[in-house]
Amino acid sequence: MKTEKKRRIGLPATAIHESYDCVVIGSGYGGGIAASRMSRAGKRVALFERGEERWPGEYPSSLPLCAPELAVHARDGTTLGKRNGLYQLHLGKNQNVFVANGLGGTSLLNANVALRADERTLGLDVWPRELREDPKALDKYYQRAEAMLEPVPYPADAPPLPKLELLEQQAALLGPEYSERFYRPPITVTFEERLNAAGVMQQPSTLQGNDTTGVNDGSKNSTLVNYISDAWNHGCEIFCEIEARYILYSEPLKKWVVFYAALAFGRSSFSEDLNSALQFVLCDQVFLGAGTLGTNEILLRSQSMGLKVSPRLGTNFSGNGDILAFAYNTDLEANAIGMPGTLPPSKFSNGPVGPCITGVIDMRDATAAPNVLDGYVIEEGVVPHALADVLGTILNLTPGKVLPNLGLADWVKHAARQAATRAFGPYAGALKHTQTYLIMSHDDGQGDLTLANDTLDVAFADVGREQHIQHLNDTLAKATGAVKGTYVPGPFCSPLWGTSLISVHPVGGAAMGDSGEVAVTNHRGQVFTGKGKEVHEGLFVTDGAVIPTPLGVNPFLTISALAERTVDLAAQDMDASIDLSRVLTPINFERPEHAYMSAAHGVRDGRQVEGGISFSEAMEGYFSTVVKSEDVSMPDYQNAAAQAKSSDSRMRFMLSVIAYDLNALIDMNCHEADIMGTVSCRALSAHAMSVTSGRFRLFTADPVRTDTQNLVYELDLLSVEGCAYTLTGFKVVDNSAKLNLGRLWEQTTTLYVKVERRLQKANAVVNGNGTTTAASHVVGLGVLTMTVADFTKELASFKTYNSKTGLGFWTAVEFTNFFAKNLFTHFLPNLARLQYPEDPHECHIYRKTRPIEESWMLSVPAHIPAHPGDENIQIELVRWNGGGKGPILLIPGAAVTQNIFSTQLINDNFVDWILARGYDVFALNHRLSPNLPASLLQFTVDDVRIDIAYAIQRVREITGVEKLSVVAHCVGAVGLTMGLLDGLSEGVGAALLSQVSMHPVGGFINNIKSTLHASQIWRYGFGQNFFDSRATRSETLFDKALDQVLRFYPTVPKEVCSNASCHRQSFLFGRLWSHGNLDPNLHANIDKMLGGANMTTMSQLSMMSRNKKISDHEGKNVYVTEENIKTRFNMPITFIHGDDNVVFDPKGTKLTYDLVRSINGPDKYARYTFPGMGHLDTWLGQGSAKYVFPVVLNHLEAAELKHGVGYAGMGYAGVGYAGTRR
Repeated sequence: MKTEKKRRIGLPATAIHESYDCVVIGSGYGGGIAASRMSRAGKRVALFERGEERWPGEYPSSLPLCAPELAVHARDGTTLGKRNGLYQLHLGKNQNVFVANGLGGTSLLNANVALRADERTLGLDVWPRELREDPKALDKYYQRAEAMLEPVPYPADAPPLPKLELLEQQAALLGPEYSERFYRPPITVTFEERLNAAGVMQQPSTLQGNDTTGVNDGSKNSTLVNYISDAWNHGCEIFCEIEARYILYSEPLKKWVVFYAALAFGRSSFSEDLNSALQFVLCDQVFLGAGTLGTNEILLRSQSMGLKVSPRLGTNFSGNGDILAFAYNTDLEANAIGMPGTLPPSKFSNGPVGPCITGVIDMRDATAAPNVLDGYVIEEGVVPHALADVLGTILNLTPGKVLPNLGLADWVKHAARQAATRAFGPYAGALKHTQTYLIMSHDDGQGDLTLANDTLDVAFADVGREQHIQHLNDTLAKATGAVKGTYVPGPFCSPLWGTSLISVHPVGGAAMGDSGEVAVTNHRGQVFTGKGKEVHEGLFVTDGAVIPTPLGVNPFLTISALAERTVDLAAQDMDASIDLSRVLTPINFERPEHAYMSAAHGVRDGRQVEGGISFSEAMEGYFSTVVKSEDVSMPDYQNAAAQAKSSDSRMRFMLSVIAYDLNALIDMNCHEADIMGTVSCRALSAHAMSVTSGRFRLFTADPVRTDTQNLVYELDLLSVEGCAYTLTGFKVVDNSAKLNLGRLWEQTTTLYVKVERRLQKANAVVNGNGTTTAASHVVGLGVLTMTVADFTKELASFKTYNSKTGLGFWTAVEFTNFFAKNLFTHFLPNLARLQYPEDPHECHIYRKTRPIEESWMLSVPAHIPAHPGDENIQIELVRWNGGGKGPILLIPGAAVTQNIFSTQLINDNFVDWILARGYDVFALNHRLSPNLPASLLQFTVDDVRIDIAYAIQRVREITGVEKLSVVAHCVGAVGLTMGLLDGLSEGVGAALLSQVSMHPVGGFINNIKSTLHASQIWRYGFGQNFFDSRATRSETLFDKALDQVLRFYPTVPKEVCSNASCHRQSFLFGRLWSHGNLDPNLHANIDKMLGGANMTTMSQLSMMSRNKKISDHEGKNVYVTEENIKTRFNMPITFIHGDDNVVFDPKGTKLTYDLVRSINGPDKYARYTFPGMGHLDTWLGQGSAKYVFPVVLNHLEAAELKHGVGYAGMGYAGVGYAGTRR
């Protein structure tokens, strides 16, 4: 069956809900029936299947394709091959077992024979009384199973099959007692195109014979196409590659807890973590249908974890008396090797092979076997094409052959056929004449299943040497000799394997019985709690593990009948009704008829979203429940990790990140994906906590750090104790990784985690919109890291998948390109794409600042003394009145406006902050402010002092105060200092000077620019009187070239950014901030804050920086004199400085501070530096409100209270706001 688009009904593990009505483990006959019937009964059901989901057309058909799907489990606990591969071979003592993993269980690979167990076998004493005393107890359940599985004999009008005719002839040669018991059994194979009982369209068999590796033509009636599809259509949520490990009952939660390992998403790379990093799901009922071996393993492991069960668990195991053997090189053609999957059946020269089994010699009746335990069936079989090329070698190496009694002519024919096989391959000669035998009989059922090294071990006592088994081998040898063939026992019946048999029908281990003293489950499939008759409510076994004796026939129909009965009785106990009606219309595999809603990104309309990428990762570190804070900062995480390390309090997680829509992951701003996995932390839970839902956001913009991206993890956790937590983790990737692979490794492998306890809904907080948010509180912080070994495993886990062939490769390329591009941006940030104001970016306006209440345009002299032809210029004074404190006047620096104090681009600006504390606030936009026409003209810093003096005077006139407080920044501070020292500015009672005053000491790069006279070069070398720091994509070719050069403006790695305007501002003034302090919103819109500067001003600043002292524009020291300082600078003055300022070095304010204290004494002066802060970020940084503004407030309040500055000196509150305090 070929499809352009793969059919999928399984959901991703991220969609597993935290609780279900029923959890079904396994998807063979027992699991499929439980899932279908419980779903039809209206229960919310989750089905866990260890193997992968495959549909007809996807099963491997050649040895190279089959080999990677084989897992061989040795007795010492080691496993070779794929843990959940399609083909599972368990090597045991005297008994080997072959089973299947996959959605559909062993029904995917079985030989299809649907025969009922005979009444004599069902009446044996080992069965529970309710079954052994009622021969008809299973009849209606057999009928239910047959109605869904729809077995039919191989049609009489179908093409003749040599292997079937050969078996019939052998029966005749063995005698009437055999020939009379030969017939065509019902098999679960479709021979016509039809709609099956579950509503699935099936195709007629192409008779290729590859049943035991997987039939690809869509004719096999496996549970996948009936019970499982039916369960899905009725709302069952199916999860493949989920390995249930053990189950326990939680008394606090009154729920069953199913612990499982998720194997998908490349998690097999973390094989050592899988068994310890178990997730869990809660439910009311558990139906164990994991197959005889799987169910026993789960129960044995559960027993070791504390589940009370019968001591008989693991005993009475049987291989169902299975015997595999061959009739090699017979006179008659068998054609019993499966067709090549690549060859159309019509072009196969040997003709149809047929389904695996089409005939049976049934020796179970009382006449053939007076002792019921001597009953058996002989069936013919097919060797799948995948083994065709090795079959001859296997048969040649197998000892114990029984040669036929042949004459010379027959030996010549034998040799000729062998030569033909060697010459023309397995489809000719001797192998074309080789029949495969399959026998089901009665072994002694005395096998034992135990756990060894946490892995199931199979052991039998001399099962291969029983007399009955020898009798069966003799019978097969006789049948083989009758057609002049060589009898070859099974390939495991050799000294190499300890004379072992191989079974494909394991039963028992959790056998049914009357009490826990003799059995593990009761007649209803309920698990006994010990030796008595008490059972675990809600725990059922529905597979072959419950069968207490070998059946002497293919067991799956009896398993199905028992499962139908168990589920029916369970539904009755639940007062639920199972709808048994047949589906009459085809299932719509695009959407189930009954679908539960899922919040997982990987689910849409009840189906898994197709395509995407996944990877798994493990991280480990230290987690503290001692160091915690509701308002968390980066140092808190490190402090918590240090404390946790001292007490060895660890946390480890094993997570898988799955993005089902790669385009959404890359294109959407949130870059979300799902997360599943576990978090282990003894400080929070005795067991690993399951991730009930998780979100992963890839390379999102850091909300508080500019040019920084985060990899964000948000996990909702549930502990076995019933506690709900939320883990929020983030990795920080920034430009400090520039050309530093070690730093880049550290950033991408370090996760900062915070865990909050989510309280019950009763404690939820009601939001303003009527919705509720669960209350929570922080319970701990920590730091997790990744080892090189775990990183290697993560790389190996990377997986792409898409339902359309070939797209997985391009998905990998696209994701890798996206990931590398983002890391490249931080490793080589200078080469990142430049950001311009026209580019799309966030511009969030914090609507908090009160509108300007009053404003005045002041006409002031252009120069003092006046120059010939001077005309007055216009400056702007604005006001917000927040109360009766103050007044204060705010003076910005060059190329900025009063917005540095009042911008709405940050959450906490100074104007908002100080208004809330009752101050009457004025602010000046002087001639260097870019919103005024005068800013484009040539002026000196001396001229700026004129604007400041006039503004001070006007504020005094408006408010009536004698003296006011002035807060000045940068060039504003220099201008105020000049005006105070030469006496032009009168009426200042206190001043706060930011970043500079009398001694403008430039930073390292600025000193170089000053030494080189950069402003003069720009003015006279390039003919530019003005430099605009606002970049634009529509600028001149020269400006574009300059932008490219400024990528490499020298700065430390962590300060590199891609904002073209920021580069220009650094070139003009020096780096104005520590980027880590800027709100990304502000940085992205920095062109709205800063303009340009004229070269006259810049030349004077450069000159003063070289001289390390302020002077007039001619270089004369007219300001900084002892007399001026003593008479005009003798007032409360506070200096503030960013400790990382590279525009003006903190040494400058220190020189000024020391000088004024030496002249006027220390009482009126204070100086503060702020670690980690630069120039403008003292006012605009994210820590300004916490660290800087309180210092400013203390200065203002001291000026008022101690020195009577402002309204305090007048004895009343501010004009128009008498007595007001805000």
